Amino acid sequence: MATNATTAPEEPTSSTALLAPVQEEAAIAADTETASLLLRRTVEERVTQAPLRLEIRLPIRGLRVKDILALRKGAIFETQWPADEDIPGDCGGQQLVWTEFEVIDKKLAVRVTRLA
Repeated sequence: MATNATTAPEEPTSSTALLAPVQEEAAIAADTETASLLLRRTVEERVTQAPLRLEIRLPIRGLRVKDILALRKGAIFETQWPADEDIPGDCGGQQLVWTEFEVIDKKLAVRVTRLA
């Protein structure tokens, strides 16, 4: 015998699903110019608030699985990256910035030195 399970609606994940409420608001607007302005402004607000993940990667030559398994607090790895060169910063596989490491209030920070 089959049973029907009720599940909570999923959060919108596609850009189409995220913009649907905005498009509905724009359709209600009195004229096309107002609708276009409302749509553009709301899309900009949503896009500029979208979370992104910036990835900073350094190559460590000669690192083996046994080294990872032996990791302990205080372990230091030597990288092949020159200390005086900026480090690329990627977002979604696209390089966006060049960065350098810095310590601020006992926390490691990344300073953007230039745009890619």
